[in-house]
Amino acid sequence: MKRSRTRILATFLIAFATISCGDDDSAADPTLTTVGATTATVVTTTVAPGGGGDAIDACALVTQADAERILGEPFEFVETSEPDVVVAACVWSNVAADHGANLQFRVFDGAHFFGEDAWSTIEGYEPVSGLGDDAYWVAGDNTATLTVLSGDLVFILDASKGGGGFDGAAVQIELLGLAERILAAI
Repeated sequence: MKRSRTRILATFLIAFATISCGDDDSAADPTLTTVGATTATVVTTTVAPGGGGDAIDACALVTQADAERILGEPFEFVETSEPDVVVAACVWSNVAADHGANLQFRVFDGAHFFGEDAWSTIEGYEPVSGLGDDAYWVAGDNTATLTVLSGDLVFILDASKGGGGFDGAAVQIELLGLAERILAAI
């Protein structure tokens, strides 16, 4: 139930940001095991934040190997789409297995997408110090979401795995390392 509420809130916030922001420019080393063959959904958007500068290649920052290491399952590429407010994204999603597993990475251009005030009231919220300009977790039984503010960019790393086998502490350690690597690259 907690995961459902968190997912509903996340969907609402992304939809709200899409509607309200539109085109407004003002505005430890755990080891996981591999389980069976799966299919993945991957979206790569390479739009330059702020309409200029270098584009962010999301799937170069969060790779298939990252998804496999963090979630312990193999993934394959399937293309999807993202809302306009997302300037870069790479979504690895297990669609073949009955339990579902996802590693999602999205980048938003604008500090207003950080949304800590909305998330700080959710069970599982925890601030993260020393990462980017600001950061926080929202974690549940089968999910861990890390949101990081760096300058005017906000990026979200979300890992989830149903059907058991989700080691939240190990996943959080992996996501922190991945976030540090992303910050060094952007």
